[in-house]
Amino acid sequence: MPQRKTHKGERGQISTRPALTVYEAIKSKAAELGIPMGQYVADVLAEHTGHPEHVRELNKHREVLPLAM
Repeated sequence: MPQRKTHKGERGQISTRPALTVYEAIKSKAAELGIPMGQYVADVLAEHTGHPEHVRELNKHREVLPLAM
């Protein structure tokens, strides 16, 4: 599938049909975080494939732990 340029940069598109339990878990987690499902999935895929520089929303919702002194 060709890549396209969007306001989020160059992106590819993946269509998938996960098991209903997986879909519901993704839908629930994205809603809990207040981000669109597609962005949640894109962020999870970026992390999973070793590209944390492409994570847009998940990092904003992570708890930051203070450094030990």
